[in-house]
Amino acid sequence: MEILTLDLPAMYGDHHVPRVRGLLTAVPGVQAVNASSAMQRVVVNFDPAQTSAEAIRAALAAGGYAPGQGVDPDTLHVPQAELAHMAAYAKGEPGARSLPEAPPALGPCPGLEPRVIGGEHPADK
Repeated sequence: MEILTLDLPAMYGDHHVPRVRGLLTAVPGVQAVNASSAMQRVVVNFDPAQTSAEAIRAALAAGGYAPGQGVDPDTLHVPQAELAHMAAYAKGEPGARSLPEAPPALGPCPGLEPRVIGGEHPADK
């Protein structure tokens, strides 16, 4: 058994983990896969008599998860118009969409105001 550890920047969320695991378990000789989207890393245990590290890298690259490369916008399934808005916002262009304004801060919840023992409380009225 050999162990191969690869950084996969394109595996940035939990929804990518099953796809990466599927790509790797389809390679003959792969015995175990430990994939972490939080670490953007995968550890593969494989039998070198059946496969190689290059074959594993090629399987990942064919599925859109090339080791050590950044996220490819085409594999994200984000509409081109949305990518354009994101790029314009990142550049600070006028008229680019920005994040919505935060709602105004709310006061304390009614009925949960502090009470003074023996004193009046707004909820008593």
